[in-house]
Amino acid sequence: MAQPSRGPAHPEIVRSSLDRYRADLLARRGLLGPAARRAMDLLLETIDAALDRPTTMTADEVQFTATSLTGVAPEELPAFVNEYTLGLRALHESLPVELCPFSWSTDDRVKDAKRRAALAAMDPSRWHPEHRALSVDQALELVAVMPPIDRLVVCHGDACAPNTLLTGDGFWSGHVDLGALGIGDRWADLAVATWSTEWNYGPGWEARLLAAYGVAPDAHRTQFYRLLWDLGP
Repeated sequence: MAQPSRGPAHPEIVRSSLDRYRADLLARRGLLGPAARRAMDLLLETIDAALDRPTTMTADEVQFTATSLTGVAPEELPAFVNEYTLGLRALHESLPVELCPFSWSTDDRVKDAKRRAALAAMDPSRWHPEHRALSVDQALELVAVMPPIDRLVVCHGDACAPNTLLTGDGFWSGHVDLGALGIGDRWADLAVATWSTEWNYGPGWEARLLAAYGVAPDAHRTQFYRLLWDLGP
C-alpha cells in the first residue's frame, strides 16, 4: 500500500537540515581524490538548488534529498535507523566507564561554554532555529540548571547518523569521528542522535530510535542536551 505523502515541512527545519548536509560535505571534500571530489560537487549543486526553494519542499522531499545524498534508500530507512540505534546502544553498553580516561560530562561542557562565551567565541546564528531567539546569556542560564544524570556511559560525543558505519548488507559495524568521546549521561548522545535523524532523513524518526534503544522519551533531557550541543565548539 502506498504511504500517504506528508505535508510541507517547516521551512526553517528544511533549511537547517540542508545547511547541515552542505557543511558536512564541505568538511570532507578536502580528504577526497579528484574523482570523488567531482561527485561531491554534483551533490553540493543538488543542495544549492534545494536551498533556493526550501519553503516549498514537503517532508517527503526533504527525506528524498537526504537519502539521495547519504546513500540510504527511503524504503531502507526504518532498518537503517534501527541499526544506527543498535550501534549506539552497543557502544554505551560495551565500553567500561571505569576505564575511560576522557570526560564529556555536563559540568565540563557547561564550564567550556561559559569560557567560550567570555571570549566572544559563540555565534548564535549557527544555532538550531529553535534556539536562535535566545541570547548567549539566556542560553547559559538555561544550561546552568542541569538535569540529574540518568545513566553514565562512555558517550560517542558526536552521535550523528553519518558517524555510524554499516556493512554492505545493512548491519552496523563501527563508529567514526570519536574526537569528543568521553564519560557522560547517555542522553547527551541520545538527544543528538534523535535530532540527527531529523537533519539527515526528515521528521518522524525520533520515536523509532528511542524504541529501538529501549528508552522512553525524555523531553526535558532532550531539550537540555540539544541546547548544550549548540553551545559547543
